[in-house]
Amino acid sequence: MAFGIDNQESILAKCLNADRRQYLRTPLVSPRLFNWVPYQLNAQLGTLLRYFETMASESLTVLGFETSNVLSLVLRMALSVQTPATAAVLQSIFALSALHRDGPNEQSAHLKVRALGALASSATGDINSIAAAQHVVCGLLLCTFELQKNAGKSYHWLWYVCGAKHLIKTHVLDGPGRGSDLNLVVGWAQYYEVMARFGLRHWRRENTAEFAFAEYAGHHAALPPVCARDHIVAELNNPPTAMLDLLREVIDIAEAHTPSHRSSSGYGEYALELESKLKETYRTLREQQLAVSEDQKAVVAFGLSVLLYLWRLTDTSRNITSTKVASLIDEAFGYLSELDALRYPLPMLLLGCEARTDNQRRIILELISRTERISSTQAMSYVKGMTRSAWVQEDLRRDGSAARVGYMEMLNVLISSCKRLPTFI
Repeated sequence: MAFGIDNQESILAKCLNADRRQYLRTPLVSPRLFNWVPYQLNAQLGTLLRYFETMASESLTVLGFETSNVLSLVLRMALSVQTPATAAVLQSIFALSALHRDGPNEQSAHLKVRALGALASSATGDINSIAAAQHVVCGLLLCTFELQKNAGKSYHWLWYVCGAKHLIKTHVLDGPGRGSDLNLVVGWAQYYEVMARFGLRHWRRENTAEFAFAEYAGHHAALPPVCARDHIVAELNNPPTAMLDLLREVIDIAEAHTPSHRSSSGYGEYALELESKLKETYRTLREQQLAVSEDQKAVVAFGLSVLLYLWRLTDTSRNITSTKVASLIDEAFGYLSELDALRYPLPMLLLGCEARTDNQRRIILELISRTERISSTQAMSYVKGMTRSAWVQEDLRRDGSAARVGYMEMLNVLISSCKRLPTFI
């Protein structure tokens, strides 16, 4: 089954007749409007559903998965037989679509409340794996809603990420032998969680709700992180999700980035082991670039930025040559120059901070501008501001007007310069 339950069937195989299944298994092409839904929707809600199909779904970014695949999964989860879980997914679609189209208003808030009500109804009693996966998707849709509605104002989106992860672990949705749909669900939650961990690691503004959340999660204290406990088991045969799992480990290195740790032999050996795994995953990504699609190039650029992040964090203890780093940066910018857009904010920041020449900086600014035109998110605004600040500091350092700071300190200062926790989703 596509959800890893049985017989390689999709979730709708038990819910819809052959004609409906045939429609939902057909790749969506523009315009992607459909002629039926298993609900009686009024014109207003029908319009919101179609808007989600054609526009709002573009805001759903999952590393290594095409947006069309994410959209297909969400629609199949929402358009199955009427249950509280499917209703929760559908109401979440309506809420996100209304917010994306009209901005924060009474309608989107009302639809969000309805989604939460359906989710609460579905949570009573035992739930099976299919309903649990629908709960995860509902939570991630509402997380995206919060990111778009309250970016820079609220940290509620973090709780949706933790909730999605808790459901995955409780219902063992990340167990072995899961199907393609569950791989996407787990990969989606994993992407949001790892990006949240990166931001929480480097954003260090005390006396804020987000900092308190980070302390509670264990990022600023010697406590087991509530969101990191029993981390999501990545599908290691899928290079993008394997890359995310390795990034999580690199962030753990950043957590332990102290002089005593850096001088220990175990620290260097662990860093070397991670580097070897990252390079192997990168080689696999390169070998799979048969179609050389836009998204494949973007994922490769993501992988190069993670390797660079590891090198920069550990170069003082491992003597990584500047020539080696420069070669990797040149390779990464070669990929960036070929992209029409890059919807992953993290590599934009990590590689943007490395831009030294006018041409490299032009590539970053033009890529951000093109990305904002097709997917306007608060994250890209943050990245643009942080990279420009990094360039100013680098230029001052070159002129002798500013002292050089360490890589960790540089990232901490850049990310903490944001008044609220920046998102990298």
